[in-house]
Amino acid sequence: SVFKSCTRLETVCLSNSSLLGDAAVRALAESSGPNLTTVLLRSLPITDESVLHLAAHCRNLTVVDLGTTAVGDKAVTALAEAWPQLIQLELRQTSVGDEGVTAIAVNLRNIQNLDLTNCIFVTDVGILSLAHHTNTLVRVDLQGIETLTDSSVVAFLEAAGRTLIKADLQKCVLLTDATIDAIEKHCLALEKLNM
Repeated sequence: SVFKSCTRLETVCLSNSSLLGDAAVRALAESSGPNLTTVLLRSLPITDESVLHLAAHCRNLTVVDLGTTAVGDKAVTALAEAWPQLIQLELRQTSVGDEGVTAIAVNLRNIQNLDLTNCIFVTDVGILSLAHHTNTLVRVDLQGIETLTDSSVVAFLEAAGRTLIKADLQKCVLLTDATIDAIEKHCLALEKLNM
């Protein structure tokens, strides 16, 4: 494995490498783990197993992209507990749900960028967890989470709105004028809004 000879890697992008899977990520974690700060694994055919290996071996990660992979709550909970310093987490189109989002909210106190686009298992419960525990988010992507209602999104905006620069709420079809009012009242630094 190339990773055995490259033990000083800090940033690795394997995104869209359809021939690499859990074995490659396991080798990466075991050989380069202590130095890694950024791991981009978008669209890899990986499972929770890969993230569990990363969580066990990579203690310095600050940026992780697991978008469009098969990871779910078990992996996201493990990574949130292992990497409290994480500032950017991309989970677009994964199987993460409220359990994983709650783990993110409780453990990732410095999270700045969170992408939950099309995470269809996330509900108001997960977003309310973010509202109660997270106030450092600069960018949040909730696009396509069609079950979200004003109750959770307004609570989230009240709690985190002062730091938000970008919010994507497209295709959150149950949101009403109450969310628009909350954005107007609480998101004074907002530069980009998609609804």
